[in-house]
Amino acid sequence: MADTHGTAPLNVELRSLHASRGAPCRPTSDRLASDLAIHHLSVELAADEVFWMLPDSRIVYVNRSACEKLEYTRDELIGMRVWEWDPLFPREVWPTFWTRIVTEKCVQFETRHRSKSGREFPVEIKAHHIVHEGQDYLFAFVTEITERHDAQRQLRRYQEGLEDLVRERTAELERFAYRTSHDLKAPLVSSRHLAQFVAEDIQRGRLADAFGNAHRIAERLDRLRELVDDILGLVKADLKVEEREPVDLAAMVDEIRAHVLEFHAPGCCEVIAHVELDAPVPLERVRIQQVLQNLIANGVKYRDPERARSVVEVSIRRHPDALQLCVADNGLGIAPGDLPRVFDRFSRFHASVAAGSGLGLAIVHQHVERLGGTITVDSDDAGTRFVVRIPLEESP
Repeated sequence: MADTHGTAPLNVELRSLHASRGAPCRPTSDRLASDLAIHHLSVELAADEVFWMLPDSRIVYVNRSACEKLEYTRDELIGMRVWEWDPLFPREVWPTFWTRIVTEKCVQFETRHRSKSGREFPVEIKAHHIVHEGQDYLFAFVTEITERHDAQRQLRRYQEGLEDLVRERTAELERFAYRTSHDLKAPLVSSRHLAQFVAEDIQRGRLADAFGNAHRIAERLDRLRELVDDILGLVKADLKVEEREPVDLAAMVDEIRAHVLEFHAPGCCEVIAHVELDAPVPLERVRIQQVLQNLIANGVKYRDPERARSVVEVSIRRHPDALQLCVADNGLGIAPGDLPRVFDRFSRFHASVAAGSGLGLAIVHQHVERLGGTITVDSDDAGTRFVVRIPLEESP
């Protein structure tokens, strides 16, 4: 078998090595020959490329790996100079580099190699200055580092993605802080002014006016309390982690209906529930309760006063792999242009109808995300419909 890289056949070397190992006792010259054969074979079969070069950068020896990576035969590589296969190593740089090698004895660096077919790949080189029988040589191990570079690129992309996310979240936090501070400050400032009016009204004996201003203070403080509760709810939706437990959704909807209707005045709206479940469902109780309560309360709060009958309909059914919740109403609806930002924080679409922080649907969206689910909304003149799908854990 001919050696495509221009050396003696490898099987000859192996036979020589095996024969030397089998002899029980050998002269010193034979043992030296055996050691040399082992060393030569080790270099030839090394995965790294190995180069011996003269001070003018001409190759005098390369191993099989170098021939395979650069796609040249050994005869073609012998006598070639470094700039012929390294695009980052121009001819004029070599003298300075050789001086550095002689001075430092060992230099490690990264560059690129180009094969005969034009493929370029990154490499790490450990170059050594060696003097043998009065002749200077550069002896180098070369390792291809394509996988390392790919991993570094992936890491850089990941880091850049994190930086973009941090910038986005920081900007979002700044907007949230600005809006929250504004919404917190407004009722405090107006309440302070109203408190001054109350004091003046009492001094002048205008008790009816004082009572009216005191009532307005109470209303503003109630709105402030609702805002604080919603902000805390948003934080809890982001941070809270709890174990899933069996939840009786029919009972939960009944409790929410009673609470919401009592708050908004009984008889103002019908809340109809269709819970098609045979047994409790394993869920994070607080999250699903917040989702249902906010959606039902929104349907009641934004009912259409022009309709003779206001209805919020809650449908809950179990699919093979998910729980589906649907909350539909025949209320005021949401304009098509407002639908894309319906889950944005502080988004309010009917401020003249009912007070609110604009955080309720943002809280719902955050809870649904933490449950691994999805939520969609559609709205028209007939009302608004929210559909939530929550994946269910497989039974053990």
